Parts: sequence; structure tokens; C-alpha cells
Amino acid sequence: MPDVIYADVIQSTRLAWHKLLKPQLDTVLQLPFVSHIESFRIYFQSGYREKDVTRPLEHSLTRLVGSAHLKFHYAKEPSDDRFVKKVLDPKVFAGLTFGSDVAEQDSALHHYFISTKAFQLVRDGHKSIVIGPKAAARARYCLS
Repeated sequence: MPDVIYADVIQSTRLAWHKLLKPQLDTVLQLPFVSHIESFRIYFQSGYREKDVTRPLEHSLTRLVGSAHLKFHYAKEPSDDRFVKKVLDPKVFAGLTFGSDVAEQDSALHHYFISTKAFQLVRDGHKSIVIGPKAAARARYCLS
């Protein structure tokens, strides 16, 4: 099955959806596979299948509005195939950009950031990161 691109909020879920405030919508945006929301449409990061997004999205919607009626829309071809076709096109390849060297200054980061399991563990507070300059004895803090 190809990647899921977006889901439309439909039926009774849609009726309650339009009453949500920004902080409530932000909880949906915090799901690792959600890229952005426009009106009644929830867009997903590339590379996700419906089975990857259904359960957590339905859980979040049910918690917010009491129901989770969605209609999923799919890519015409898998993201790997689209990637290979684009990279093989010399004009597209010549125009590749890897964004800013400083992530905080990269305005397009949300389009290509990859949320890994390690990132999610840190974001959710299950793991910690020790930050410090070179030769700052970071390992000592981890061992004590």
C-alpha cells in the first residue's frame, strides 16, 4: 500500500473539530507523523502508511472530540519510487538543497525532519541528552 498523504476529518468528528482551540489542535500536531493541519485536513510526513498513523491519530481525536471519523488519501506511488525518479532527473538533482547548517535557522526543517524512536524518547522525557563542549567529561555524568 502506498504512503498515506493526508486524512480528512469527516462526519461527527468534523462537527466537533471546528470548535477546537489552537492548544487542542497542537496536541494533534505533536504526533510524530503529522506535518501540518489545514482546516479539516491533517497532513502527514512522507513515508508513513495508514497502519502507522491510524491508532495514535484515532486515540488523539477520540480524546479531543469523542470520535475519530477519518477518510485517508494516498500517494499514487510509494515514496521510495518518487525519490528515485527525482534523484535520477539531472535538473532535480542539481537543485538539491540540504537546508541550513544550523537547524534553528532552517525554515523548511519541518518538511524533511525525520522523527526517530530515539528522538521520540527524548521528546517524551523517557531519555535524556547530555550536552557539552568537546572534552567536557560528558561521559562522567552518564556513569555516575
